[in-house]
Amino acid sequence: MKNNDDQIDFNFSRSLDFQKNLDISFCDEILENLNLKFNNNLLLAKHIKFMILELFYVWLESPNQFLSVSMSKRGYHSSSRYNPNSLSSYAIRVINSLKEQKLIDFFPGFFDLKNNVRRQTRIRASDVLKKEFEKINLNKNWLINHRNREYLFAMDLKNSQIEYRDTFKSHEIREVLINYNNQLAKTLFDIPELDQNLIIRSDEKKIAVCETTSTNNFYFYENFESPENISGAWWNKFDLKTSDSLKKKLIINNSATGFIDLVDFFFLFLSKVLGTNVALSDIKDLDFLNPQQKCYLILKGIRSKNFQSFFRSLSVEKKNYFFQKQFSSESLKVILENFEKNNVKLTSNFFRQKDIKWIKFVSLVFFQLIKKTGDTSVPLFLVRDKIYFSLKFSDIITNKIGKILESELQKGKIDIKIYQCDSNHFQRKGFFGSIVSPRSNSSMRYLKRKNRYNI
Repeated sequence: MKNNDDQIDFNFSRSLDFQKNLDISFCDEILENLNLKFNNNLLLAKHIKFMILELFYVWLESPNQFLSVSMSKRGYHSSSRYNPNSLSSYAIRVINSLKEQKLIDFFPGFFDLKNNVRRQTRIRASDVLKKEFEKINLNKNWLINHRNREYLFAMDLKNSQIEYRDTFKSHEIREVLINYNNQLAKTLFDIPELDQNLIIRSDEKKIAVCETTSTNNFYFYENFESPENISGAWWNKFDLKTSDSLKKKLIINNSATGFIDLVDFFFLFLSKVLGTNVALSDIKDLDFLNPQQKCYLILKGIRSKNFQSFFRSLSVEKKNYFFQKQFSSESLKVILENFEKNNVKLTSNFFRQKDIKWIKFVSLVFFQLIKKTGDTSVPLFLVRDKIYFSLKFSDIITNKIGKILESELQKGKIDIKIYQCDSNHFQRKGFFGSIVSPRSNSSMRYLKRKNRYNI
């Protein structure tokens, strides 16, 4: 039987963020308007505020987005360092209460037989609660994150998040990350031409562009030697196609912006790891792919078990890896077979089931850069392999990143190329430009956000 839920995208969801600041005044107004009472139960009050705030933030990010929530006590760890509000499975009681009062749309979890995974329960604000949310005026001075929020996440060798004991090194890293995220909170990083606050990836997954999704978490193994990965912010979710189409559209503080593409140094990195000199110019075939696509195709080839697994994986991700052209799986197989045959110097390293840690290298370079620029208040953003910054800081960035790359790649002088983002709407042209405002391609969404930052 068909119903109104058929078109709902349950995959467009995010997990609860246990590290939000609960001391935001508008939440008390909503609770009063809805006649939600605590009866002096402080534990209940805390969990209701948390759930209302999370429902508000997920609605603010996109009205169609869901929260995925655990209805099991095992999904809550009140003593975790990643839970500074000490929120517990008491949240389940609150979710059920909000459901009974028809303040949330509730879609219970189920076992997905098609993908062989268990899907968590999804919730979002009901129309009644949305009407309260619509009354709220955003305040740029709101402290969205908890004051003791963790930006440093530790992992075990199975890449599972773990608790850890603090050391001098972890304290030092945490200070760097706190300062960096405080800088992010004060910086407008956006896409002026983007009308809605959504980006659709090649796999149809949606990315919500919002200031509440602008936090960078750095993941380290417990020895804290170097970051393995960086995630958390909306720009961390770009795939290859999205990154390519938007690479010159991203703007910092509504001013001239540029980026350094670390893919320019991929083959220097690859040569160091493989112990043999490989250059982009050595690659035959696949001329329709850009350097970033070639980089990730090579990474996938080395990581794959054999040709069949390599081919199957790329068949599934054709829209991401080969977005310039459309061809059948049969044609793709022939293309890959020819590529393997014509690039033996490179492809002799394929099918080793080995991760050569390119993402770790990119994360390390970026982390070292924010450490070296921490005292200069230079806003920096890592989008896949590209480091974005305001062009007025070009000299500082090129000097520092040049030294980092020379050290990490064990090379002499390295030339750094800066790519400029589209910035026609910041420039005045000719005599009439001094008396006529420049034409703007900025969306109303972007202009409203720009005004909130007083830019």
